[in-house]
Amino acid sequence: MSLFCSFSRSAASRIRVSIPLHSHRQHSKRLMSTHNNLSNWRTNGIPEMSFGAILLSAVAIDQMLQSREEVSRKNMLSELEVAIQDDERKEQFGSRIIASKEKLFDCIVRRLPKYFDGSKSLTDVELGDKVSVVEEFVGSDKMYHLCRIEKNGNTMVGWFPISCLEKLQ
Repeated sequence: MSLFCSFSRSAASRIRVSIPLHSHRQHSKRLMSTHNNLSNWRTNGIPEMSFGAILLSAVAIDQMLQSREEVSRKNMLSELEVAIQDDERKEQFGSRIIASKEKLFDCIVRRLPKYFDGSKSLTDVELGDKVSVVEEFVGSDKMYHLCRIEKNGNTMVGWFPISCLEKLQ
């Protein structure tokens, strides 16, 4: 169905415009079919499948990120192990060099420090033990001597507090 309209500006010119109009029935049918499509969409499981796909994607991404983090942790751990082994080798090599160094003087242990158990400390020392000083005034605040002692066939090297030693003449 069409509607013809005419506009006149002057008597000489006339413009004809044709505008198609849809009937009310066609318009309501289109709205009904859209409504039916939406209700079909809700009943055929598409929202549930979409939600499931999104959830599955999120879980997959999380697993991927966790596996990357685990690989990163393992790499870091292996690097730390290598660094520790290098430090141990250097320390053993340094201990051999220090063990072969000339002594500066000998001292007697007159006191045992109460809390003295660091990684560079001379341990397993008893009152009256004779230690050889290899290097003077080492460590924090230069409060230690680097000492060497031989016990049971083993040579031990480490720091010992100056205040606990008495120099032998």
